[in-house]
Parts: sequence; C-alpha cells; structure tokens
Amino acid sequence: MYGKKVLVFIGSHGVSNVKNLINHTSIIIFASNDSKFYNHQKFDYRESTFGRKVKYATIGAGPINGKLVCAYNRAKDIDLNIKIEMIYLEQANENTVDLLLVAADNYIKNSNATDYDATALRGYNSNSFTHGLLKAAGVKVPRTPAFALGWSNPVPARKFL
Repeated sequence: MYGKKVLVFIGSHGVSNVKNLINHTSIIIFASNDSKFYNHQKFDYRESTFGRKVKYATIGAGPINGKLVCAYNRAKDIDLNIKIEMIYLEQANENTVDLLLVAADNYIKNSNATDYDATALRGYNSNSFTHGLLKAAGVKVPRTPAFALGWSNPVPARKFL
C-alpha cells in the first residue's frame, strides 16, 4: 500500500435524487497486512472497485430518530463503488487511526444523542460529524469535500472526548 501501513480517506457519495447536489462524507481506512489494524474487529475484507478484496473499515454518522448516530461500516459508507470523491489524508498514520477510533468510540459512548439537522443550521449532519471527528483527532484536511453541506459546522470536539 504505497509503503504505508494504513491509508485514510474522506469518501463521499450522493444522498439526493439529483446527482452531486448534496454529498455524505465518511472516513475510510485501509489496512495493509503489516498494520496493527489488519486483524482489528472493525476491519474486514470487502470487494473493492477493482474487483479484488481489500481490508478496510469506515466511520460515519447518520440520522436515527432525530439524532446524529455514529456507526462503523454503514452500508453505503463501505460501498466503494458509489464514491464520487476520495480525498487522501496523506499525513495520516496508525497513530491517526488510533485517535480516530478512540474519538468515534467516545462519541458513541457519550454523545450519540447529538441533534440531527439535515441542513446543519440548527444541529449537525453527517458532514458535520466527519469534519468534527477529523478535527478532534488533529487531522488537517487538505480541502473541503464537494457539496458537503454541513462541513462548515463541525460537531464540537467535546463530543468526542
């Protein structure tokens, strides 16, 4: 995997009936066979867009009963075939992945009751979650994902502590 034990991306796919009008983002983490995450319970072999299996996991969030709920390997998040954008987080390493997993687990334990708002004007949406998670883990994002409504309103870092 390009000499790295993990590759981390922001992946996005459309969520509206009009292609590319609004996109949902999540974190996609690929693990090489020499990574400590290779046998981690959240990582599994899945079919890639190139027809071969790769080991990866995703972290994302979505609405359940009016709340923004974090989950690993959500059905559309793990589907690489529907991704319309993949932003490579070049500086990410195994330590970054540790921080992302801890922050996501903390959110699940402590804050899975964050109010959901599709527009992220009065609450937060999946893009707010992805951006907040990356900030909480200290990850610098090279650019804003396209059509990621809510990206500019990240979930506060305290929700990931």
